[in-house]
Amino acid sequence: MDFFILFCIGFGISTISLIVGSMTPIYISLMQIFFPHLSLGNIIGADKVSGFARGIGAIPSFWKDIDWKFILKNIPAFLIGAIIGANIISEIDTFWILPLLIFTFLVAELAPYISKFFTEKIFFVFEGLLGIYAGLIAASIKPTLLSVFRLRIPDNEKIMFLKIQIQTIMFFVGISAAIAHFFHGTLILSVIIPLAIGNILGGFLGGKILQKTEKLSGNIQKNIMRFSFFIGIITSIWMIYFS
Repeated sequence: MDFFILFCIGFGISTISLIVGSMTPIYISLMQIFFPHLSLGNIIGADKVSGFARGIGAIPSFWKDIDWKFILKNIPAFLIGAIIGANIISEIDTFWILPLLIFTFLVAELAPYISKFFTEKIFFVFEGLLGIYAGLIAASIKPTLLSVFRLRIPDNEKIMFLKIQIQTIMFFVGISAAIAHFFHGTLILSVIIPLAIGNILGGFLGGKILQKTEKLSGNIQKNIMRFSFFIGIITSIWMIYFS
């Protein structure tokens, strides 16, 4: 039964997140509800492996649309930051889930405004900070990255292009963060295997949909993001104070 639950979580979260953005708060909520004995490092570590597995399923769907020059230009700072963030989160107690979710909600809400103050000269540093954030928890990181990259490429016709590049970047971020979690001993095979299988299949389906569908309106994506955080925050409050 645990295998089936984890597979369903992986498949559902993977498919939805590829289309509308990060569902990390809902993922954390489901893991807290069904597997309350897991540490925060276990939950986030499994999520990083899931991101890698999601990429295995999704990237073949839009391989020809990946701009490797864009990826190589932007990814170094993210990888460095992700390793730092993963090392931090591996040692944090589950008590910090609630404040982390509140913090990441504020980041997601304010990112479009904050990013406007960053010039090209310090963009690398900003990307490194986002990499740390991605390694820590990565809640709503993809919508945040979209708003950041649109400062460079504001053309509305390039939105789907940017979303594909972001998925590719997060694939490599997932690899680096997963390696860090492996060395911290937070990865549990019985958890990550069914999640990974679900993410590969969900990633393939979500990648196909992402490639063929038009972008959902900004308002719809923002409301989905807010709903995801609402569920995550409420669940964390319940788990901390009432379970």
